[in-house]
Amino acid sequence: MKTIMKNSRKKKITKTMKMTT
Repeated sequence: MKTIMKNSRKKKITKTMKMTT
């Protein structure tokens, strides 16, 4: 479960970075 949550955070961060670009 913890790994899934960490993966979701990484995906969210990537989306935010793409939006900022």
